[in-house]
Order: sequence, then C-alpha cells, then structure tokens
Amino acid sequence: MQRRNFLKSLALTPVMVAGANAKSSDSTKDGKKEKISLIDSSEFSKTKGKASIINLDKCDGCKGYEMPQCVSACKEKNAPRFPEPIKDIPQYFPRKIYEDYSKNRDDIFRLSPYNWTFVEELEIDSKKVFVPRRCMHCDDPTCQKICPFGIIGKDDNNAVNIDEHYCFGGAKCRDVCPWGIPQRQAGVGIYLKIAPKLAGGGTMSKCDMCADLLAQGKKPA
Repeated sequence: MQRRNFLKSLALTPVMVAGANAKSSDSTKDGKKEKISLIDSSEFSKTKGKASIINLDKCDGCKGYEMPQCVSACKEKNAPRFPEPIKDIPQYFPRKIYEDYSKNRDDIFRLSPYNWTFVEELEIDSKKVFVPRRCMHCDDPTCQKICPFGIIGKDDNNAVNIDEHYCFGGAKCRDVCPWGIPQRQAGVGIYLKIAPKLAGGGTMSKCDMCADLLAQGKKPA
C-alpha cells in the first residue's frame, strides 16, 4: 500500500487499535448523544497486550495549547531518560558526520532523542488530519530481529523497548522501521568506551509505551 493511500485510510477511519476490554459510553454534544470508545479503568491493569486508541476524527492537534498534550506529557515523563552527550563529541571514521540533537531539544515538530512523539498535520482530500507519530509497538517488530546486539525487547504488555545502557547506536532498527521511528544521539552510550571512532556510535531512543507505568497497572502518560 502506498504511503498516501495508507494515510488516507487512517484519516477516514478511526484507528481502532486497542487492548481488550474497550467499552462504549454515551457523550452529549450539541444536544445529541454520540458513542465514544473508552477503556474501563477497573479492567486496565488486568489486560495483557496493551495498545492505543487514536481517534483521528477527534484529534485537532490540541488547538489553543502551546504543544499537543500527548507530546507535552511524553516529554515531561521521559525527560530524566533523555541522553546527555559529552561536550566534545568525537568525529567518526571514515565518515565524520554524526547526529546531535542536543541543541534542539525543544523541537516538537519531528522525532528526536528528545521528542519521542509528535503530531503531524496533513491534508487529505481537502480534510485536515492530525496524526500522532510515535512507535507503533508492532506485534512482530523487525527492529527487534535486526538488532545485532539483541538489546531490543518486547514485554507482556506489547511494549517494545531499547536498552539504552547497552545500545551502540548502529541505527539498523531505524533502517528497517517502516516509519523510521528510532532516533540516534551521538556522544553518549557504551560505544564511547569501546569504539568511539567507528561511524554510527551513540544510542537510539523512541517511545516505550510507558512500559514502567504499564507494569504497575497504570495508563501511559
């Protein structure tokens, strides 16, 4: 399926990717009742194999806010885990270009090691659509299979995680990801102690579905 057709299908149909026990509830709008899909909080902690519900018909990119609330919540929750590179990042060999987003930490309009989700504004068939972009936590993640160091895991809640403590930043996970989700930051990670000059060093970062909160039976931030 072409990218445009894929996005078109997302725009016209609410994304019904959800964990079990999703229920319906009545909501009143302009004097009319409409059905909205909710996750029963009392059952949330008992459900294995979590995922997200994103209703693209309702998402408006959080108009009136400085940044989309999903982006704000993600940044606030994960800030302690954002990479802190050394001041003088060594140049690679043979290619001298490295990825350093540490000076653009406030950029919320793209994925980076400091912004694990962003909201993309699209226009499809004259309709404005806001699409949150972050890790999809695939059922059969190719990134996990391709990682040469075996540091990408998937837990019982379907959260796909990168262990940044042992990540070398090879970026093969990004290369095989259909959406190019994982992002690399140079100047941080185990590669500095083992092979600081080899091209491609750093750590990869992405959304982990708030795996620590899910493990406690709580909802993601």
